[in-house]
Amino acid sequence: MSFAIAYREPYVKGLNLEAVDLVYTLSVTEANYKLPRTFKQQISQVELKQQIESLSDELKKISEVQQCPLELDLYVRKLLNAKLKITVVSNILQTAQERLNKVHQMIARESARRKTLLEPSPSCSPLEVSHTSIQ
Repeated sequence: MSFAIAYREPYVKGLNLEAVDLVYTLSVTEANYKLPRTFKQQISQVELKQQIESLSDELKKISEVQQCPLELDLYVRKLLNAKLKITVVSNILQTAQERLNKVHQMIARESARRKTLLEPSPSCSPLEVSHTSIQ
């Protein structure tokens, strides 16, 4: 098998590079589709956390001002527990987002590397090699 033929065939030692490239492309497409939804979820998590904090503050103020017989401390604790859970979920989403970004970068690097392997080198074309050997 000559050098020029090796670049025309999409197989290298039994590995179908077109299939690998397709898998990488599909993975990148899927990641690009899911990333905006993850950002929206993180934003809504932060907004919900802020709303819970403001509601908790309002309940404390009402409790102090009115001295009402209702036990608002229980509800304040529930809100604080919900806030804690939201913080945990937000941290998990952020970690997942960072991992997705790293995977995306690695896929892009690997795709670029595979693409350069599939493209023939301009310095060693078969016509130049045969032409220089005639002279």
